[in-house]
Amino acid sequence: MGRLELMTVMDLSIITPSGWTHLANGAAPVVRARGSFSGPLLSGVVLKNVVIGRYSANKESIELVATAELLTNDGARIYKTDHGFWRGTDGAIQALVNGDSVAASQFYFIGVLKYAVNDPRYTWLKEGNYLSHGTTTAIRLRSHNIEYWIRGIWQN
Repeated sequence: MGRLELMTVMDLSIITPSGWTHLANGAAPVVRARGSFSGPLLSGVVLKNVVIGRYSANKESIELVATAELLTNDGARIYKTDHGFWRGTDGAIQALVNGDSVAASQFYFIGVLKYAVNDPRYTWLKEGNYLSHGTTTAIRLRSHNIEYWIRGIWQN
């Protein structure tokens, strides 16, 4: 039986109501040049985060692919790809796409992570299975990507 272990929490900059519209239209990537991540398994800074999104009215979701270049506190460079969906209560995602304010409790992100790393201290990242869960704070739209390591779930 596998278990989920908290790996890290990533804190990125604010997503404004117009930013959601821009992301959903897929016109151009949303680029962030700063952020941080911390947790029991990894900590450091986000050097670059690029997000490409696409809104699906049928699925009431925003599909996205986010790539990040990370630098750990001990100097390792790690590249991460997160593919997933922002989902929400009825009408929440449509409201975001329209540029309306939506209560943070009305939508969330779920994704699957892949890592690329050359540093031998972190090669275990390439062999794991990972989920991400994103939420925003009620005070301001600040993304938190919580990454879970699914340890042993596919082992015999």
